[in-house]
Amino acid sequence: GVHNVYIHPSGDCTEAGRILVGQETGATYEFTEDDVGTLEFVCDVGSHCEDGMRVTVTVLARFTPAPTPAPTPGPTLEPTAVTTRNPGI
Repeated sequence: GVHNVYIHPSGDCTEAGRILVGQETGATYEFTEDDVGTLEFVCDVGSHCEDGMRVTVTVLARFTPAPTPAPTPGPTLEPTAVTTRNPGI
């Protein structure tokens, strides 16, 4: 059948303020930092939304790891000469 995709800021099937994602099946959407939170994607064809053709997506903030600190240099070791005695040689 025919479908479309809208974001409904209301979080339900209310069409006021809806945002068009695509007019047909196969629409794509790229999430941005402005989307952090909950988004309701719905199909507004006929009674599709009211019949349950909707999905709620929770968008999390992108995790940015803290920079890895530079390793702390350890003490400088001087080479040591080792003399062994083996009386059997």
